[in-house]
Amino acid sequence: MVGDEKLPAILSVDNYPEWHWVIQNVLRKSKARLVFASSVKEARHLLESENFSLVISGVKMPDGSGLDILSLAEGQEIPFVLCTALLE
Repeated sequence: MVGDEKLPAILSVDNYPEWHWVIQNVLRKSKARLVFASSVKEARHLLESENFSLVISGVKMPDGSGLDILSLAEGQEIPFVLCTALLE
């Protein structure tokens, strides 16, 4: 986790650490606390225990997909961004 607990929180989910580095650098000037998860399981736990202002997720992960995370966030009215570098 990066930042102050009182700031709005953004959840970044992907199994590639490089992705989190990119998100952290893109959003470094934002007034938000960045929270990183490396799996669907970890994202599920975080979504159940914290309130997020935004979720940014990769599509494919070893234990599921970004669509699984989207369905977990359904009903919470959280803006959700799915990103992929897949060429398939």
